[in-house]
Amino acid sequence: MGIAPSGCGRRGALRTLDADAGVPYEVANDLPATESFDELAPIFLSRKASESERALLWGRYRGRVVRWTGRLASFTDNGATFRMTPGTATFDVSVQFEATARERLHLHRVGSTVAFVARLSSYDDMWRSMYLVHGDVAAPPVDAGR
Repeated sequence: MGIAPSGCGRRGALRTLDADAGVPYEVANDLPATESFDELAPIFLSRKASESERALLWGRYRGRVVRWTGRLASFTDNGATFRMTPGTATFDVSVQFEATARERLHLHRVGSTVAFVARLSSYDDMWRSMYLVHGDVAAPPVDAGR
């Protein structure tokens, strides 16, 4: 099995090369992941599984689209961070949003609950965070207190 760094400079993150995981990268990208953050976090962020087990599993999830809902923690230069669990001090998920989605993203307020769609990119088990790319979001409802 080939193990490679996630490519995002995260010290604790490892993943397998997709060919070794038995799922071609192109196929994995077309399959949405139906698992919630609460289902994936214990596997990848808690260190309950070995690095090699997590790497093998990550090869099956990297690049797949998720539809999650979280509390907007902060805006970043190219997206936002979200708290997915109540006890999180900073953030659980960081999402890079497409340029066309950032205007809609900035209509939301920090602290509001936001549903988003994005592709799983990497994880960092040391900081217990997942990193997603190609995010999109709907504008908040008109009656959302604006």
